[in-house]
Amino acid sequence: MSDPITLRAEKIIDAYAEGIDGLSNDDCKELAEDKIVTSQQCAVLQEALRGGAGGIITNEEVEKLHASLSGLPFDSIYAISGTDGKKALKARAKALSDTASSFFEWEYKQFAAIQELRLMGEDGIDGLCEAADGRWLGFAAYARVLDALNEIPEASYPLSTLDVFIRGASLQYSNIQFKAVTGLAKHQNWQRPWVNDGREFSRKDQVISALVNAVGNGDEELQKIAGAALLAAGELAIPALIAAAKCDANRGRNTISYQANVIRVLGEIDSTLPEIDSALIDTFSDYCLMRAAKQSVMSVLVKRGPLAASAVVNALDDSDSNVRLLAAETLGRMGATAAFTVPKLTELLHDPELDVRVSALTALWLIDRETAKGVMGASTFENLNSVGILKL
Repeated sequence: MSDPITLRAEKIIDAYAEGIDGLSNDDCKELAEDKIVTSQQCAVLQEALRGGAGGIITNEEVEKLHASLSGLPFDSIYAISGTDGKKALKARAKALSDTASSFFEWEYKQFAAIQELRLMGEDGIDGLCEAADGRWLGFAAYARVLDALNEIPEASYPLSTLDVFIRGASLQYSNIQFKAVTGLAKHQNWQRPWVNDGREFSRKDQVISALVNAVGNGDEELQKIAGAALLAAGELAIPALIAAAKCDANRGRNTISYQANVIRVLGEIDSTLPEIDSALIDTFSDYCLMRAAKQSVMSVLVKRGPLAASAVVNALDDSDSNVRLLAAETLGRMGATAAFTVPKLTELLHDPELDVRVSALTALWLIDRETAKGVMGASTFENLNSVGILKL
């Protein structure tokens, strides 16, 4: 059974935690009627437990309270403040979190509770995260939670904050998605694991997946934010981007814009990993990738230059004629960088598919015109050029 000092402290903490207004005048009146504290003592406590982060009772305030609260012993004051001065504040944060996510509260009260948690700064983070996990938190309230979390310095984020952003990024509500992805982009320490009780926890895969999904969002600003975050992640993001570039990963999406954006980001990552080039070349055979998107693939491969040329030349042997055609076209756009591929392109002039032969011939012309003329003969070259087949 609790002792009188603890019971008194619990009554004061409960009065402070419940409701939006903290320790109100009405609370003080009730506490005085119950002989927990006098009206004068309650007024002093109100000053110490004022709103926001002011609810932290510092050692200096403990001394001041002791001097001001005649008849209220040190033990009672410490029972209210706790060893870190935050006992009452933590109780209030929990109560505000319950209010914010309660099905039975009016929306304006939910908003007010979120605002109070916001004013607590770092001490309100857990309450905001718990509110976001609430089953009955509406979209408008969720957006306000994200706003509050986005104001907090990144170094202070616990793992639960990432979970709020990840969930928000998956919701089909543009305002929330934008705020959530902004939070993930801002929060770069998700790349390290959290350690709790000797166990490591990571949200790396979930964060990257959320950012990759956002790259395909119809909002251009959101695409830029997500793309920049993935570029900052560098090689960590490559496996997810490679998976997203495949047709089977894009059912139900606007495939053209989504894959084009994924391919663009993949090509901009500063990496020498050959997996990037292989993944890009694999898209040449994707049945759902439109010609415009494949042109984007070629542009990325050309930009990667020598890094990609070796992988592209291997694609000239692919069983899919469309892959051979696009590989030859890509090498042609690389120009002199692909000079070592001339012998292979010359072999491709005997391909059974006419389109592939024309693509190989055009590539030879763009890489080494003298070799191309020698292979074709001057008269053949003039004939092809005159009808625009070489598009020179």
